[in-house]
Parts: sequence; structure tokens; C-alpha cells
Amino acid sequence: MKFTINIIFILLFVSNLHSFNIDEAVDRALKGNRILNSKKHELQSYQFKEDAAKSLRYPSIFFDSNYNVFNDEKNVLFDTGLGTQKFLLNEKDYINLSTGVRLNLYTGGLVSGGISYANYQKLSKNEELQEVKLDIIYNSKIAYVDILELKAYRSILLKEVEALSAHYNDATSLYEQGVVPQIDVLQTDVKVKRAKQRLTEIENSIKVAKGNLSVIMGDKPDDSFDVDDILFDINKNIDIEFLNTLAKSYRPILKDFEYRVEALNSSIDIKNSEYKPKLYLTSGYSYSDIQDDLDNKGSFFIQGGIKFQIDWDKTFKERNALKERKFSLQKDKEQVYLQILLAIKRSYEDYITAKSNFALSKSSVNSADEYFRVVKIKYKEGLLKNSDLLDAEAMLTDSMMVERANYFNIIKKIFMIERVVGKEVR
Repeated sequence: MKFTINIIFILLFVSNLHSFNIDEAVDRALKGNRILNSKKHELQSYQFKEDAAKSLRYPSIFFDSNYNVFNDEKNVLFDTGLGTQKFLLNEKDYINLSTGVRLNLYTGGLVSGGISYANYQKLSKNEELQEVKLDIIYNSKIAYVDILELKAYRSILLKEVEALSAHYNDATSLYEQGVVPQIDVLQTDVKVKRAKQRLTEIENSIKVAKGNLSVIMGDKPDDSFDVDDILFDINKNIDIEFLNTLAKSYRPILKDFEYRVEALNSSIDIKNSEYKPKLYLTSGYSYSDIQDDLDNKGSFFIQGGIKFQIDWDKTFKERNALKERKFSLQKDKEQVYLQILLAIKRSYEDYITAKSNFALSKSSVNSADEYFRVVKIKYKEGLLKNSDLLDAEAMLTDSMMVERANYFNIIKKIFMIERVVGKEVR
């Protein structure tokens, strides 16, 4: 009676918990997960890098000023034919000042290559972010299903405890009437207590599973919530060739390799620009009081320039190094794609196996249920012992637990397929 009251209390407590569905859990994880938010800020930093690269297309503003002090003024002597004349070369102390704007007219592809490189770096980081998103979605779904699976185990064990407790009461009554030996009561009592222990373990596992989902969603470990059941078509036919096609189009890591290769192409363009001259135009204002007697110490100016510098064969070797790195990335991409195909093959075969195991476990539950029914009748007729009935009860419970495990395993395998493909297939 006491245990029945406890069960009712647990059910009432669970019914009062706030609950959410699997889509809401995924949404909360995508918004609150710390790792994902970290990756989002990292991506934003690459956006700023791209903006910084674009700023080189615009004029740059410069300001340069210095104050000079010497131990004496500098003079130069000129022989004029009538005598020697002293001219002031610079004062003992003076100021130089220059300010203006400089515009790059031609950089040989340096600026455009830098912008392109920064853009592909940003796109690459975005694909890394998408891969992390797939992990978060997968982990949150698995954590959600783990809770449902444990709740299913709890329901089975609650029924087992209830059935064993009723049998214990019957055995006790029959023992007091002298119909059955005391050993039947003791055997049943042990089974009841073991079933209660298993139920307690499942309750604790549910709390831990809920805490796991809470952490994935970016919260502290918490078990003060419930999750809704999910409607799932476990009999869906999935074509492996279709999965391979989806992965080629939707897996972010493959796009990541493409962008990284393009970033290397941009780096090669930047290196090629070192072989070309750079043209620029400068305009501004210059001031100097190096000669205090001059009336006009400052003036506006416009200046055009060309700059060219190459460090022997350094650029050539660095460009070849980038080309080799590009070739390496292309081979890495090919290998990763093969690994993705293998992962699809493995997850697909696991899905097929899970469906087969589920069908067998359903049949096993039917057989165990019929076996228990027959044993119960024969026990009441005195043809079988109490231990036979308890074993039949245990067999039925275990069969039901395995059936639920196989059912939820199908769902998990579908989630794994979606993870390796990069897109939902339901």
C-alpha cells in the first residue's frame, strides 16, 4: 500500500513539471550552448578581418611630426668673390610636420587578393560552425531520446513492482493459510526488493539524463522538467545512394575544404602581386621651420610614386609551398569524403540491424507474455513452483525492456544517419 502511494506521488509530481518537445530542446540548445556561442563569436571575428581587408581599397590618412634638437645651428660658408658669406642651413632646434592622404592606384592584386582570402577564411569558419551545429543537434536529440527510453524502462519496472507486490501479498496470505511454504514468500520478497532497487536506479538515471540535456542546452544540470513523447516513423525506407548524394551536397566539412582551397588560391594571388610594381598617389601638407628666416615654411603637395621590391627567390618558393598545400588539401577532402561514405554505410547498416532486432524483440515479448500466462495458470493449479512463476515474470520484464531499447535504438540510428549526412531524412 505504501509503495502504491509513493508511485501515485511520483506520477503527480511528474505531471506538474513543465515539459517541452524535441524541437524545442534542439532550439534551446542552438541558442544556449556555450561551445556554439563561442564559435559564433569566432566567426564574427573573421567578418571583422574581411572588413579590415576591404578598408585597404580606400585612402589612408597619415600624420608625421618630429622635433629635432642639435648642439648648435648648422651653417654653410660661400665665397662670393667679395668675401665669405655665411648661410643658415638649419636651426639649432626645429619641427618637421607632414600630413595628408595616400591612395593605392595599383597593387598588382595585393588588395583584391587579401579581400578574397579574408572572405574565404570567413566562409570556411562558417562551415566549421555548421559542423558544430550538427553535433549540437545530434547530441541534444540523443540526450532527449535517452530520457524517453529511461522513462519507458521506469513504466515497465513500475508494473513489475506492482505485479510482484501483489504476488507477494498473495504468497503471504497462502503461507499464513498453510497452503505454500515460507520459501515462496522469501523468494518473492527478494524479487520485489530487487525490482525496487532497479526502479530507484532508473529514477537516478533519469535525473542524470535530464541534467545532461540541460547542459547541452546551455543550462546548469537540472531535472525539474519533463519531455514530451515523439511521433516517429521507424519503418521508413531509406536508400543509401540517396544518402550519399545528400552528404555530398549538405555536409559542411566538404564545403569547408572547398573554401580553404579557394583561400589558398587567394594567397597565391597575393604572392604573385609581389612580382608587380605598386603605384600610389599622395596629397597633403608639409611644414618645417628648419630655417626660421624663410617666410613660407609650409606648403601643400601632390606626389605620385612607384614601389617595387622582390627578395631574390623567396616569393617564388613561398608560392610553391602554397601550391603544395593546396594539393594536400584537395587530397584531404577526397579522403574525408570517403570516410563520410563509410560513416553512411555504417550508420545505414546499423539502422537496418536495429529494425531487424526490434522486430525480433516484439516477437519475443509476445512469446514471453504467453509463457508467463501459461506458467501463471499452471502455478495456480499447483503444477509449477513459485520460482517458475518468478522466472517467467522476470523473463517478460526483460523482454519488454529489450523491446523498448531496440525501438529507441532505431530512432538513434536515424539521428546518426542525419548527422553524417548533414540533413534530416525524415
